[in-house]
Amino acid sequence: MLRFFSTIRYKLAAENRVGKYLRYAVGEILLVVIGILIALQVNNWNNSNNDHKRMKIALKAISNDLVKDSLFLTRYFAVNSTEQLALNNQFRDRVLSEQANLDTLVKIAAHEFSYTWMPIPKFNTDTYESLKSTGLIEKVPDSLKVALSKLYNEENFSNKIFEDLNNQYRERLAEFQKTYPIVFGHKTHQAYITDLSWENVDPLHFNPRFFGIISTRHILYKTYTQQIQILLTHIRNTLRLLDEFNHDKST
Repeated sequence: MLRFFSTIRYKLAAENRVGKYLRYAVGEILLVVIGILIALQVNNWNNSNNDHKRMKIALKAISNDLVKDSLFLTRYFAVNSTEQLALNNQFRDRVLSEQANLDTLVKIAAHEFSYTWMPIPKFNTDTYESLKSTGLIEKVPDSLKVALSKLYNEENFSNKIFEDLNNQYRERLAEFQKTYPIVFGHKTHQAYITDLSWENVDPLHFNPRFFGIISTRHILYKTYTQQIQILLTHIRNTLRLLDEFNHDKST
């Protein structure tokens, strides 16, 4: 096409037909510009199509991540937090019982009570962070984008709460342990020196501190139990939206 117009241009120039030459020259320029615009449009369409494919792949990966997170939260955190909360409540009821005396409290603290705490969940967020950093998150439908944002914000919020509560609980333990020996794990057979440390306990010093540990641990596990259920609800709702998007043939 360009060679054709070049031939006409040279022919018109040779015949000194300037007017026609200019019209053909302008036409040739317009064709070149139109060709460039078409090429750019095709390139933009290809890039947009590639971005859409990458976005869909990322969303499928996020679905897999959320399934893993859901299973982990259900099988480990939900079960353990519920069990530990129930166990802690049993100890609290015994401590608050009218029949409880100093010997009862010391027996629980020295031989029965579990001083452990829950770890902070590690969520699979790499794919979502990559989706944001590459800008592909803007390709995600608004309803799904909002759901993803709420979910991951809730995860960050939950972990901040878990971290704060764990720190408060560990601080109480550290202070308690300065006076009273704490044995983690199996307690059936304790060292003789450890048992001696629990003799002649001052109730005015011991009682409020031990009950403070029980109460803090109760808040810790109750919060875990409630917040894990909130997270699981968010995950289920987000997975439903992801499943609808992944099976929508128009997307």
